[in-house]
Amino acid sequence: MVVAAYPFSACISAIAAAGFADKFDRKKMLMVFYTGFILGTYFCALANDYPTLLVARIVTGLFGGVISSIGLAIIVDLFRPETRGG
Repeated sequence: MVVAAYPFSACISAIAAAGFADKFDRKKMLMVFYTGFILGTYFCALANDYPTLLVARIVTGLFGGVISSIGLAIIVDLFRPETRGG
């Protein structure tokens, strides 16, 4: 369950963020989600028991699920299609 907690929560957060991601500045959102991801990872390191680790993995997944999509959206904004790899 601890292993599956991250991808399930990442999937849920990625779907949920699709509705509101365009309303905010992408760079600020990326910083907020990276901060949450780092804090979630830190709480994973501090977990003393199974339930705490499970909650920390879910929190990490909630923030980590959106990071890659925001990063790719920033890349699309910054580079013309002919300069991107593909």
